[in-house]
Amino acid sequence: MVNTPDTFSELPAEFRPLFDRRQFRQFSRYIASSWVSPTRSVAHLNGIFMEHTNQSSLNRFLRNIPVLEIFRKSVDLINRYSSDSVLVIDDTILERNDRHIDGASWIFDHTQGKSVWGMQYTTAVMSGNEGIFPLNLDLKTKNGLSRIVMQMAVIKRAITAGLRFVNAGQDLCKIAEIKLIHSI
Repeated sequence: MVNTPDTFSELPAEFRPLFDRRQFRQFSRYIASSWVSPTRSVAHLNGIFMEHTNQSSLNRFLRNIPVLEIFRKSVDLINRYSSDSVLVIDDTILERNDRHIDGASWIFDHTQGKSVWGMQYTTAVMSGNEGIFPLNLDLKTKNGLSRIVMQMAVIKRAITAGLRFVNAGQDLCKIAEIKLIHSI
């Protein structure tokens, strides 16, 4: 890629106040390269643009992004463009071959009926008539919270940020929030 396509300029511009000039450029390029590339390694995403910096710059940026502020801004945008949506939460296992990847461990994959070497993420999207909006991606660490507790935390974070979704989902979230409070 030579530059960020116009298609990807409007939406990232909503996040502009969260970054300085350099950070925003990294953010915009990361978003654009993530959409066009089937490979998600930082080195590959960084190298998609003809004019690129050292991959360590993108790594440093990704380690220091304002995650909570991006989440809140995403909620604002979803509330603005979506109605009658459902909050969908799931866990995803990405198998890995390299034994030296941070965050990878042995995880039981119920779809295969065995443990696999990989990374487990808690994902959340809003799904409705207007489309599917990504909302959250949290890596489950080896000694961290269980995936259920992580999923309940995503629900609580969404409620706290004011995410609007259909009534059945809100009732479910109230139940999950009560359980989360009692489990901590």
